[in-house]
Amino acid sequence: MLAAPDAKVTTGRIADGVTGTVVVSRERDKAVFLASGMPEPPSGKVYQLWFDDGTMRSAGLMDRSALSGSATAVLMDGPVGTARGMGITVEPAGGSAQPTTAPLALMNFRTA
Repeated sequence: MLAAPDAKVTTGRIADGVTGTVVVSRERDKAVFLASGMPEPPSGKVYQLWFDDGTMRSAGLMDRSALSGSATAVLMDGPVGTARGMGITVEPAGGSAQPTTAPLALMNFRTA
């Protein structure tokens, strides 16, 4: 994704020293989310990624086992489409159809 000619990188603060970065390629219609220092979610919970098209649509779950290292990279599920940004929430194991908690972070995609 970083090698895509139209790749746009946005970095934002998630919480307590945790930084998240999203790389978007409209040409490839894909996005990758990278985080450093994300703690494991509470027992029975997962981090869920969302595309923001004006309403939130699921972009997949962060694999709990991937959080054990210092950096995590997740290819977001589905096309970027018309999404203007993304969010991260803590959801019940298996994820949710719509966010059920306040977002830990919201990031608008860079346009230029």
